[in-house]
Amino acid sequence: IPYAWATSATDDSTPVMLSQSIMLIFTWPGLRIKEQKMVGMTRREVVQGSDNSSRVVTETAALTASEQVHAGRTALLSLLAGFTVTLPPAIGSGAVYRFHVGIVRTSGNYIIQVDSSNDNMEGLLTLIDTDSVDNSATGFVTTSNTSDTITLDATIKGGLTIGDWVELVDAAANVWHVHGQLSGSGTIETPFSAAV
Repeated sequence: IPYAWATSATDDSTPVMLSQSIMLIFTWPGLRIKEQKMVGMTRREVVQGSDNSSRVVTETAALTASEQVHAGRTALLSLLAGFTVTLPPAIGSGAVYRFHVGIVRTSGNYIIQVDSSNDNMEGLLTLIDTDSVDNSATGFVTTSNTSDTITLDATIKGGLTIGDWVELVDAAANVWHVHGQLSGSGTIETPFSAAV
């Protein structure tokens, strides 16, 4: 590497490391072109790429998820009374948010919802009926342009088992892609609703 340097920036979008380490060489019969590129990384990218100590975040109270704290990590939902997780506005960042049941709630619900009526969810959640003879699975698809909330009630809407999970991707402006696997009992029904 010819050179690399870092700054003391605390802003997540400020480049903190630059390296003149990439050299592209294009060849074509009879022609050779060399091009050097500078590579920049933000503070957040450096931390996410090198810090494995905080890949799991245990959450025990209502929260607004943030890219800095939750993107690329697994959040364990861990309160017997349940709570609400509000997602940040969907802007198309590609950030991935994973939520796992860490403690099965005994009252209330775990609720994952968008931050405003401008955003919606698109995708599928699979719910396994644990009291059926064969543990049959049913897929529940979002309702186009209206689903904005996921409710895990530890019975008919999922969240019955530690490890049940939901993953959301900030896919585009106003759009969250969702998928996951849940377990429930009784007459299972969709965990999706339009509640925001």
